[in-house]
Amino acid sequence: MVQYNKFEFNEAQYGPYPAKVSANRVTDELAPVTVLVPGDPLFTYPNEIGPSAWQGWVQERGLYFLGDRDSRYRDLVSLEDPFPNNKGEKKGALVETTYGQGHWIYVGLGLWRQLPAGTDGAYQLLANLISVPRAPETAPKRATAGAPASPAGKKRSRATQPE
Repeated sequence: MVQYNKFEFNEAQYGPYPAKVSANRVTDELAPVTVLVPGDPLFTYPNEIGPSAWQGWVQERGLYFLGDRDSRYRDLVSLEDPFPNNKGEKKGALVETTYGQGHWIYVGLGLWRQLPAGTDGAYQLLANLISVPRAPETAPKRATAGAPASPAGKKRSRATQPE
């Protein structure tokens, strides 16, 4: 799991596939969040992440979202600021890919602000993020980089380091 990075990410390439951090952000802490893959274990295990998880956030939803990236990355949420000078759907705030038998997740959501503020939904989401290797599969995952998807009903394997 990689949390919130600035443009140094673009030179270092911390992900398993090419990706660049953008200046995209959503500054309204009340901005609507759309979960793009609601049945994914990231939103169901160990906590059910529903609309209440996005309530009570402070200051902003997130910033420095992933921008241009390899097609093997998958957006998990989309957000939209209501402000006229930042209109339009923003993706890249929560992005996942598989690599070998592991998972790589980029988090541009503002967990670093939410956790000190005691935002319940941020704690629930963080618990789910760190539980990904143990989450039961609820639907077949797409295979990437020659790695087959885990069979349904099996636990996800522990994340591995990229080669």
